[in-house]
Amino acid sequence: MVAAEVLAPPGGYGDGPVYIRVEKEKAGSWRPPPGHGVSYDDRRCVWDRRFDYVRVVNTHNAFLYAELMREEGVPSEALSVVRLAPAAGVVS
Repeated sequence: MVAAEVLAPPGGYGDGPVYIRVEKEKAGSWRPPPGHGVSYDDRRCVWDRRFDYVRVVNTHNAFLYAELMREEGVPSEALSVVRLAPAAGVVS
């Protein structure tokens, strides 16, 4: 499980990157928002078997995209906007 801080709307600019976290079991069939994909280049995301992570540039956009995903049928309880804790040994 990835250490993540769950963020609350409304969000803002310049505060990313953040992730839309999708709980796989609850989400069922889903797809990322246009122009985005599931994050496979961050080992923290790949190792998490419970969630998929969609990297987004800031919280403003993340909350908008999460709402779009809800409109397309992804259950609200399957979605959250999160900031991941830094990977061990990585200084940001």
